[in-house]
Amino acid sequence: MTRHIDRVFFWTDSKCVIGWIRSTAVWYKPFVAHRVGEIQTLTDPKSWRHVPGRLNVSDCATRSRFDERSELIPVRWFTGPDFLYQGEDNWPKEMPVEELQQHKEIKPSKIFVAKSNPERVPVYADVDLERVSSLSKAQRVAALVHRFFNVCKGKKPKSSVVTVQELRVGLTALVCQCQREAFPDELQSLERTKSVSKRSKMLSFTPYLDENNECGYDRRPDEIETNDGEE
Repeated sequence: MTRHIDRVFFWTDSKCVIGWIRSTAVWYKPFVAHRVGEIQTLTDPKSWRHVPGRLNVSDCATRSRFDERSELIPVRWFTGPDFLYQGEDNWPKEMPVEELQQHKEIKPSKIFVAKSNPERVPVYADVDLERVSSLSKAQRVAALVHRFFNVCKGKKPKSSVVTVQELRVGLTALVCQCQREAFPDELQSLERTKSVSKRSKMLSFTPYLDENNECGYDRRPDEIETNDGEE
């Protein structure tokens, strides 16, 4: 075959198939998605056209009738539809997008909603304390992580070096991390009910969560009575 082919067209009389091919394959259930994905890989979705059923010559072989007065398979099945011998302007018109959209095979979507409190500081990232040799280094790492969060949100740092405010935030992050590791149940209880269990060791300190999501205490340890009744 020596003739150069500039363009290739594919024809189908199924509006549903055209809609699938011109959509995103992963939207659909596996049976359709796998086949549509293969078609989209091997062909250009824009090269697919819709042909009305009355002009679809492939039906001549699959839906032919035994009639002594006519041929078993019409000649046009071998020669192709008449419109292919004419200019592209005379081809079947493109189908409107709304007629090609098919929703029966689309996978059901799951929506997850998360509610955040804008007054709370962002969730801190935990620092691997086993990889740092001192509190100051851990504080600096936490501060840099907090700076990275702000950069991702479009906030440019005011200085090229870590600021005092960022170091304070880093220390707060470390305190929150240690509290989550040491008292996970108590913190969860404080978030849900703003109180801790009566069996908790923290109960006598009257703990609470402040605006930084850090656990604070209304009473100092030296103000709490010991088991012997001494202060």
